[in-house]
Amino acid sequence: AGQTLMRLINDLLDLSKVEAGRLELETTSFNLAQQVEQVVLLHAPEADAKSLPLELDIAAAAQGEFRGDPTRIRQVLSNLVSNAVKFTDEGEVRVRIGAEPAGKGRTRLVLAVSDTGCGVAPDKIDSLFDPFSQAETSTARTHGGTGLGLTICRELCRLMKGEIGAVSEPGEGSVFTARCVVEGE
Repeated sequence: AGQTLMRLINDLLDLSKVEAGRLELETTSFNLAQQVEQVVLLHAPEADAKSLPLELDIAAAAQGEFRGDPTRIRQVLSNLVSNAVKFTDEGEVRVRIGAEPAGKGRTRLVLAVSDTGCGVAPDKIDSLFDPFSQAETSTARTHGGTGLGLTICRELCRLMKGEIGAVSEPGEGSVFTARCVVEGE
């Protein structure tokens, strides 16, 4: 209960900062592969408890050093992986990390998380990114959560000159893809 309350408070604070234009991004050097591996290791026990393989694929272009806000990139990826594990009872969760040139010495990171979970009706996907919104009214009762995580992810991606979206079908799983721009090629 304490962890749930703390997560809610942190989500509300982040959302408030974003809406007030007070969330500032850090710019520091970081190794993307190390950051991604930390996120996967963080969620591995939850996946193991459900006997779900949690696969990681980091493209060669995404290896190495970049400059940006590693904390916020980890926050976005962690939310996507957490949701994928939470909403998948059997099958797998796969994390794919890529990078592509964005011009002027910048790189667009592509963070994609796919699952074989319950999926979402295509007409409900856009509403997942609205504050306090979940695809089904029973979701909060069954799986927990506030409905703020994806809203915060959307805003963080926008701050990092990127975007987030999803493709899904009920009963077939989902693929959530976040893109953000960092310095470095």
